[in-house]
Amino acid sequence: MSELAPPAGPVGSDAPVGATTAVVRRTTGVAGIAFFALGAVATVLRLLGPGNDASGPQVESYVIEHYHAQQASIVLEAAALFAFVIFAGHLFARVRRADAAVGDSWSPSYLMGAAGVVILGLAAAAGQGAYQELAHETALPIEVLDLYHLATGLASASALALAAMLISIGLSGLLNGTIPVPLSWLALATSVVGIVAAGGLGTSRTTFGILVSIDDFLWLAWTLGVSVWLLVGEDRRPGTA
Repeated sequence: MSELAPPAGPVGSDAPVGATTAVVRRTTGVAGIAFFALGAVATVLRLLGPGNDASGPQVESYVIEHYHAQQASIVLEAAALFAFVIFAGHLFARVRRADAAVGDSWSPSYLMGAAGVVILGLAAAAGQGAYQELAHETALPIEVLDLYHLATGLASASALALAAMLISIGLSGLLNGTIPVPLSWLALATSVVGIVAAGGLGTSRTTFGILVSIDDFLWLAWTLGVSVWLLVGEDRRPGTA
């Protein structure tokens, strides 16, 4: 007896690959919009902070003078990552079902990238909290600066993990219809910007700082686009626009 092919979607073999129920789509869309809102505010607060080329005294002075803004940024980033887990988890299920239906293997790299975003993002937030508290103690400015650079490095690593996730779902979208074609191309474009920005983040704010900000807002825009599509759009079959 030959093996039966895995169903394309939850509503039967006629469903497009990766398709999910309306309730799941709505839940994921709401989680994505929550991530967008929280992440946008946290990103704006982060943009107001010192650049990577700031000195120890500059970082220490900023953290002391903007204590509450820094605290709010940490809380918002943690809350945003919680919403991201729900959002990214649903998309992983879509990619995995598409892989099973057509024989591709984009889901492992997507999962590793998404997990890296969460783990490294939380570590970067913890590092931010650490240098913030250290600045209010009797630490030397250079010690505050070292922790600041560590938190920035973790954020760079998180951006690389995000690029792996976006490349995987972007290609799955183009080839298998996991997400719409325009959102697939936006995912790939965002990943390129993120890789370039992360690679130069530790060198100069004037050269790569703008790219970092562009990458943050492209990622948020992509999340919002996918969320709106999940709420009001429809799945498509692979090979169709």
